[in-house]
Parts: sequence; C-alpha cells; structure tokens
Amino acid sequence: MNRKLNLAAAGVLASFAAAALLVPPPAQAAGDTSRHKGCAAHWRKTATWSECQNSPGVELQFQAICNNSGDFKGLWRKVTGSLDPVDRFECRWSAVEAYNVYKS
Repeated sequence: MNRKLNLAAAGVLASFAAAALLVPPPAQAAGDTSRHKGCAAHWRKTATWSECQNSPGVELQFQAICNNSGDFKGLWRKVTGSLDPVDRFECRWSAVEAYNVYKS
C-alpha cells in the first residue's frame, strides 16, 4: 500500500514538472535599446515605440515583437532632428522586444 502511495505521489509530481516545462517564460517587463544615430526603441508591458533625438538624418523601420499576438513592422521613415514617437505599437498581451532596423 505504501509503495502504491509513493508511486502515485511521484506520478503527480512528474505531471506538475512536465506542465511547468510547457508554460512559456514571462516576457521581460521593460527595455530600451542603446541609441544609434540618435534613435532608440523602447518597450514596456504592452507599449512599444521608437524615438529620435538630434538625429543627423537616418532612415529606419521600427519593429516590435509581441507575446502570443501578431508582431509589428512599421513603415520606413527618414528622420532628421528629433521626433517622438517615430512609430509606436500596442501589443495585445505583452511586448517582448522592440528595435529599429536601419538602412545603410
């Protein structure tokens, strides 16, 4: 009887451990990219945006990665000077990351 109880408990623990492996880790709550040519991308819980300060003239595309919903790719924009926001997107569940892609 004791052996059956131990086996049942081990089975329950194994099923919880397997379920824990199937749950995705939570997204990073917030982040900021480093500035490149005066521009940076930012993300918070669901909000993502890009902004430029004193940009010498750069062509960029803002992109955001969302958790369990569609990702976002903005239009290509040429920015000279300061612009806040260059582009923005609201994720439905949570933002995972945001970044700018630059044309050389």
